[in-house]
Amino acid sequence: MISTLADKKIELENELDELIKLKQNFNVDHVEIPNNLNFNDLLKVETTLEAIANEIRFEWKKKCFLHTEHVYKSPSYPQDFWTLNNSEVDFKYERVINYRSWEDKHYTNINNFSGFSMFFSSGMSTIFNVLHLLRIMFKGELNGVFLGDYYETRTLLKNLSIKDINHEHLNDTSLLNSMNKVDFLIVEPVRYNTTLGVVVEEDIINFINHHKSVKAIIIDFTLLSKSFNFENFLSKIDKNIFIFFIKSTLKLDQSGLEFSNSAQLSLYIKSSNTIPEYVEKLRTLLEGQRGALGCSLSYYEVCQLDYPMFNSDINYINKVLDNVTFFVSCLKNSHLEVIHPSLLNPKYKSPFLFVKTESNDYFYKFMEYIDSYLENNHIHIPTRNSFGFRNISMEVVQMNKTDNVLKIAPGKIDGIKQHTLIEGIMEFNKK
Repeated sequence: MISTLADKKIELENELDELIKLKQNFNVDHVEIPNNLNFNDLLKVETTLEAIANEIRFEWKKKCFLHTEHVYKSPSYPQDFWTLNNSEVDFKYERVINYRSWEDKHYTNINNFSGFSMFFSSGMSTIFNVLHLLRIMFKGELNGVFLGDYYETRTLLKNLSIKDINHEHLNDTSLLNSMNKVDFLIVEPVRYNTTLGVVVEEDIINFINHHKSVKAIIIDFTLLSKSFNFENFLSKIDKNIFIFFIKSTLKLDQSGLEFSNSAQLSLYIKSSNTIPEYVEKLRTLLEGQRGALGCSLSYYEVCQLDYPMFNSDINYINKVLDNVTFFVSCLKNSHLEVIHPSLLNPKYKSPFLFVKTESNDYFYKFMEYIDSYLENNHIHIPTRNSFGFRNISMEVVQMNKTDNVLKIAPGKIDGIKQHTLIEGIMEFNKK
């Protein structure tokens, strides 16, 4: 059921309160937040709040730039460098920068496991560095399984297969038992494709626990971030393997403001079979790779990401995911095909959904109607890639390189723009 205008008013009042907290979080006092907004014009309020969020983003980026712009990529030394929130950053040459003190703040300690967290320039550079690490650790040919669909990961694995890393791309976890020798798995809990299929976690755990050849698993949980219960996953692993949790933190972990490309890697190994010196050796090896391959964050990027709510705001993440599920529920009586993992199982989530029509010709009519409906209601919804923003966005993407589908990323705000888009889709449904 579509929420009421009274609900929208409450939603926008809450967003105003959160922007005030964000302003305090970034200590950008000169960003003006009006205290006399006219909540009788909700669309105008929503647009104003978007502008305030953009200004907070701009002012924080500017503040970090002014803090770092005087520092050369190869500065004179010795010098001490710090972020605006007092995390130490050390480098004589920025490509091999060290920001361990900041990384350590983002590692979650789990009983009976040892490990560390590191940050890279992107999700893809993180996966590549892990695979290269496995290549060094386990000399010889490696055989892997990819249970996911993100196009960049597929391209990376295809390119690596010409070397000494082979892989099978599986669409169903039930096929795992047909595999003879698997050294590693790469898993997306929710598959990043236009079906948003779900990987059965129990099948993955059972396969790992009962196949001696498995040495490592890489879990890319970008679509879920901290809503993915990795502690529960770890508790079910009965053997000592290398468990790498990877996510792009650009998406759901930067308050919807996209400050910087970055990705987090967290490694977990059972403590009972691991000595601290070995864990340290792995970290040092990864740091060396990261620097040599140019996969580190810059000083400016670390400064932007070192703020209290970065990578810790589970409320923001849940609001984005829950709002998408709500959006999907509003379309349940539509004759259009709506694609979202919650339709397979209510416990599964994703930060976006797809809307598909029966043919491309019908899709063009659908989009023409939606564009006209939004324009007639003075609504502009930006076309943009990615997801996890505070505000709604959408784009047309191709499924199987032929069929067009509408990708909608509602963001965290159930406002007038979202209300109007849902209304337009359901009006088209009546035709």
